[in-house]
Amino acid sequence: MASHLDFPGNPHHPHAIRRGTGYPHRSRPPSADGGLTVRQGDRGSVTAEFAVVVPAVLLVVALSAGTLSATSRLVRLEQAAAQSARLVARGEDAGRAADVVTAIAGSASTAIRAEGDLVCVDVSAALAAPLPLVALRASSCALSDGR
Repeated sequence: MASHLDFPGNPHHPHAIRRGTGYPHRSRPPSADGGLTVRQGDRGSVTAEFAVVVPAVLLVVALSAGTLSATSRLVRLEQAAAQSARLVARGEDAGRAADVVTAIAGSASTAIRAEGDLVCVDVSAALAAPLPLVALRASSCALSDGR
């Protein structure tokens, strides 16, 4: 006949694994600080995780800053193209339009073309980031005054 001590989970069973005196559910008795001690096998794991995460975070920050810079530069190019197109449509010379582009957008190339009654200005500039990206381009047209 089976005794009430014969089931495998019983800590008093003759074949039961003795883990810790008075703590059958733990592999060792609790530490004085409540289990917050670092075990020998875990030493350096935080440093390794930190070393992996920091370059990834820096890459995300650098790409975000580059995106903001490119967007800001593109907005300035669009403003410069619109101002230059209005100037050329009013009858100003191409040199004045190029000066306006330089004043608003910095170093950028300007191309002026006529399309029927419209005068269009194309402005392009390289991105300031040291990445092999395409040049930024903006174009704007204004109705010519008929001169």
